[in-house]
Amino acid sequence: MSAWATVWAYEQDIRPCGKKAVLVALAHFADESGFCYPSQETLAGMTSQGVSTVRSHLEVLESGDEPLIKREHRYTKKGKRTSDGFYLQAPAERLQPPKHYRRKLAVETQDTTAKKQADYRQVSAPLPPKAGDDLLEEQSEKKEMTAYAVLFDRHYRRIGDVPDGKAQGDAINWILARHSTEKALACYEFQLAEPWRNGHVSWLTVKQRIGEFELTSNGKVGPPVHDAAFHARQAELARRLGREYRPDAS
Repeated sequence: MSAWATVWAYEQDIRPCGKKAVLVALAHFADESGFCYPSQETLAGMTSQGVSTVRSHLEVLESGDEPLIKREHRYTKKGKRTSDGFYLQAPAERLQPPKHYRRKLAVETQDTTAKKQADYRQVSAPLPPKAGDDLLEEQSEKKEMTAYAVLFDRHYRRIGDVPDGKAQGDAINWILARHSTEKALACYEFQLAEPWRNGHVSWLTVKQRIGEFELTSNGKVGPPVHDAAFHARQAELARRLGREYRPDAS
């Protein structure tokens, strides 16, 4: 299962939506090489379509001048046909985590190993810091990522594979239509730090909070004025979004 392949599939401009749903379902099963082999019945169940409809969508996806998938017939040891294999025709770098994330993961793994060695009282020299050139290269690669990919990557790094990727993607697009990447990330971190949420944070909850802020700051809805805790949270959110919070005091 590759969250990166799923992001790539969502970014493709495909009509009708049923065809795109089939591509996203294939990406859900794809490994880091873009290969998967779900049955047509499985794809039909995931996309709420008939098997014949899924079969037609697959034929269209693998045809044309720029096909999005490549089919491979598969057989059992006894020579009987089994489910077809599919290769996503996505760039190799889109099927794996970005380089800056892979380097960060490697450093975190090394840091964890060093801590375990310290717990066992094993003497080992700390890893040398990254050279300045490496840091500049990492920052440059991060800038090249789309704003959508940066926000999706932030959620993926916290929970792993995103089970409700489409809903999260829609929420990210809604937020980016109103705020910059930096302010969206600031709002995410703000919610993550709220103890009462107990870590239950996603881009859906960020969208909900921003929506509540936009309404309460205009005095349309919200709790009573004496609910100081709510208004304090809204005021802090407003500060992170670079705005002034003015709830209705009537």
